[in-house]
Amino acid sequence: MLLNSIIFHYHGLDDEEEQILSRIAKKLDAENELSWALEFISTDYLTAYERARKHLKELLLELDKSKRLFFINSTWKANFEKGYITEMEATAMLN
Repeated sequence: MLLNSIIFHYHGLDDEEEQILSRIAKKLDAENELSWALEFISTDYLTAYERARKHLKELLLELDKSKRLFFINSTWKANFEKGYITEMEATAMLN
């Protein structure tokens, strides 16, 4: 949920993106994780991307390749659901 949230916040979270995040959280039974991610971002919006990148880098190293690909793919699909993926969002996902 942090990866999806940070990507959606990259250009400012709009209503459509907020609904997508809520739908994903419900589907994955991850409402608490979404709340945590939104709190993580709001704590310091200006440093949120770098903090999330550091946190996810450490976390993702513990996961096997198939799980990492699952998370990247689900983030890609969430971005695609809004109808477009910007170059900056794609780059952020890959980083």
